[in-house]
Amino acid sequence: MKNKALKASGNTAQDYDKYFEALKKCDRHYTRSVYRARKAIELLQTGRGSALSVGVGNLGEARKLTDAGFEVTICDISPLAVQSARKENFRAFECDITKNPPDGKYDYIFALEVLEHLVNPLAAIRNLTAALKDSGTMVISLPNEFNIWARLMILIGRPPFGGHDWHHLRFFNRKLGEKLFAEADLKILKKTYCPLMPLQWSRRCGELLQSLMPSLFSLTTIWTLEPK
Repeated sequence: MKNKALKASGNTAQDYDKYFEALKKCDRHYTRSVYRARKAIELLQTGRGSALSVGVGNLGEARKLTDAGFEVTICDISPLAVQSARKENFRAFECDITKNPPDGKYDYIFALEVLEHLVNPLAAIRNLTAALKDSGTMVISLPNEFNIWARLMILIGRPPFGGHDWHHLRFFNRKLGEKLFAEADLKILKKTYCPLMPLQWSRRCGELLQSLMPSLFSLTTIWTLEPK
């Protein structure tokens, strides 16, 4: 499943079960997930403490955080995803973060490529903030939906997002993400980017381009944040 777009038809646990089933078969998304987690860890410059990983995904993120030394717990709205994580010996529990704060308190909360899938990302951030320890740090990534590839596709009438069954419900770039954080009373500490170019092509070239013009050549922005 290398090129087929992932689909979702709603925002219920059952819908996310279906999305999880499709996601875990996609090698490209696994590679991106691991790379994104690595960039987030580099931004923190640490591998210690309790960490909540929001969204089971393909477990690439949780495995990378565990390898780095974090004590990882996972939460997800999908019962099927939680069962899968537990089979891999991860601590995991079900939670709809748009409705309730996750159980427990954590040094770090990672919500990497999560908020764009939610009807109410602001409520989700506030619930996640409630699960941070007093000195805790939030790590959030959002896709840059308006990169140069997306803009070119729009020009020829083939937008690479949208539709009744598209899995992204909210569309961000860096400025829109930072507006959301301001409304959630989060202070930005640091940020970094993941390149648009496929990682197997040339990671160094992609990283150079996104460092020069992130609004065009970044696929994702990653922030570290703390409550104001």
